Amino acid sequence: MTISDFGDHKLIFLGTGGGRIHCSTQYRRTGGIIYYFNGAQAHIDPGPGAIVYLNQMNIDRLKTKWVIVTHAHTDHCNDVPVIIESLHETLKKKAGTLITTNQYLNSLDEYYIRLMEQVIVMKNGKKFKLTNITEIQGTKVMHGKTEGFGLIFTQNSMKNPQGQYKIAFTSDTEIFNGFAEQFDGVDILVANVLRPNDRHCPRHACVDEIIPTICAIHPKIFIMTHFGAYMDSKYSKKDLVPDQVKKIKNSVPQDIKVIGAKDGMQIEIAKQL
Repeated sequence: MTISDFGDHKLIFLGTGGGRIHCSTQYRRTGGIIYYFNGAQAHIDPGPGAIVYLNQMNIDRLKTKWVIVTHAHTDHCNDVPVIIESLHETLKKKAGTLITTNQYLNSLDEYYIRLMEQVIVMKNGKKFKLTNITEIQGTKVMHGKTEGFGLIFTQNSMKNPQGQYKIAFTSDTEIFNGFAEQFDGVDILVANVLRPNDRHCPRHACVDEIIPTICAIHPKIFIMTHFGAYMDSKYSKKDLVPDQVKKIKNSVPQDIKVIGAKDGMQIEIAKQL
C-alpha cells in the first residue's frame, strides 16, 4: 500500500455520543461520522444535531454522495430527512444514495426516498462498489430485534494496483462468536463502545468486551466512539474515555494505535496509517 495514494481521505466526527442521554443533552454530540474520500463523502448515522454541526464545521453538504443509516434508532437516523434535502441544490433533480435497512426505509416518508438517485438495502454479507475503486460490504450486528449492519470499506489505489486499505465501522452491536473474524485484514476499526470497563449493556459493547476483539483483528488503528452516559456525560463523575484508552493500550499489542474520538475530531488517514 502506498499511503500517499490516499492523502485526501479523512474521518470527521460530527458526534461521539450515543444513547438517549446524549441525544437529549448533546453533552456529547450525536451528529454521526463523515468519511471523506476521493473528493466525496459518506455521512454515517446522522443523529440529532447532524445538520447543525455540519454547518458549524463548514463541511460542504453537497459533497455528501452517500447517506448511510446502519439502523433505525434515533441517535443514528434523526437528521436523515434534512441531510437528504441538504445535498440537493435543487429538488428538481435526484441526488445521492441512501444505504440502509428495510426496517428504516419502512419508517421514512416516501417523499425523501423519491429525492434519492439510488436506494440500497444493506445487510450482512452484501457487497458492492460505491465507485470504481471503492467497495463496501455489510457485516453482522446483534442489536436486539433491530435490523442493522456494520460496514467495511475497501479503498483501492488508482496509482498502484496492489495498493489498498480497509476501514470498518461496527455500528451498535454486542460481541458474539465470529464477530472478530468478519473484520479480518481491516487496517482501521471504528467501534461503537457504549460503556467503560466491564459495565455490560445489552445489545452494545463495553471496553472489556471489545479488548479481545481488537487483539484478534489486530488493526493498525483502533478508534473508539459512540459513548454512552456511563462513559462521559453530565451524570458521570468524569470523562472516563482517556482512562479507557489507556486501559486498551495496555491490553492490546503495542503496535496498535488506540484513539478515543472527540467531538469535532478530524483524522487524516494517510498520516495515521
